[in-house]
Amino acid sequence: MNTTKINVKWGTPVKFITLIVCAIVIAAEYYLITSLLLSFDWSVLIASCIMPLIFLYFLLESPKFLEVNKTDIIVHKWKGKLTINYEQISKIEPYKPDYTDIRRIGSGGVFGFIGKFSNSTIGNYQSYVGDNKQAFLIETKEGKKYVLSCENRDLVINMIKKQMQL
Repeated sequence: MNTTKINVKWGTPVKFITLIVCAIVIAAEYYLITSLLLSFDWSVLIASCIMPLIFLYFLLESPKFLEVNKTDIIVHKWKGKLTINYEQISKIEPYKPDYTDIRRIGSGGVFGFIGKFSNSTIGNYQSYVGDNKQAFLIETKEGKKYVLSCENRDLVINMIKKQMQL
């Protein structure tokens, strides 16, 4: 099996939320900087510095594409990557949101659903999802759970299952 690159696409909710939040952040930054120029205030300075850094963090954690090779599935983010070896995987299946998901820390739609979440069905999990309709769950033998998404989810699941059987 050669290395296969599969794109992570954003669903309509992620596109909409990202667009709206970007507009709000830009407007808020403009307001904060304007306020700072009129009269110096430490709290305004701190807020005007922290807000874009948080925004940048979620952009850098956003998944760009998945790489599937003979031994691993690799989530390529804008900065860094997450590698899951097939020998670590105990279960892989399509992810069906049950709408009990709770974001513990992360982004609930800005640049994707990124961070630590939990729900009543699978418990705690790490999410790198651009579109819930294309999401799948990976559970490792160590008990870690990841929800990922990509184009052709079912094909990717079958490719990984096939490699796990070899």
